[in-house]
Order: sequence, then C-alpha cells, then structure tokens
Amino acid sequence: MTQNTTGDWGVRWFEFNRQDQPVQKARYFRTREAMERFMDKVQDKDNFYRFEATCGWATEARC
Repeated sequence: MTQNTTGDWGVRWFEFNRQDQPVQKARYFRTREAMERFMDKVQDKDNFYRFEATCGWATEARC
C-alpha cells in the first residue's frame, strides 16, 4: 500500500472479486465522519469480507 497522500483519514478492507478471491482495497477521506459513513456502506455489500485497518491523524497510524 502507498502512504496516505489524499486525506487525513483512511480505511483498508478486503472484499471478494468475481472469482471469489480476496482483494484488498483502500480509500482515503478528509473527515472521520465521511470515513465512518463509507465503512457503514461497504460492510453491507454482499462481497465484503473484513476491515484490515483504519488510520487518521489522531491515531498517528499510517495506511
């Protein structure tokens, strides 16, 4: 994964592709609220597997 350069908050997750293989994805956001709204939506998808990590300036973690 590349370092967060597009926003202050980020999330990584796995979902299954059409061949039922796990695929890691990442997305970055300007606000924590936007990240949490996205997480609520993505976990409702049929092909969602699990969250790998979240990061933000408050946790000083890097995605």
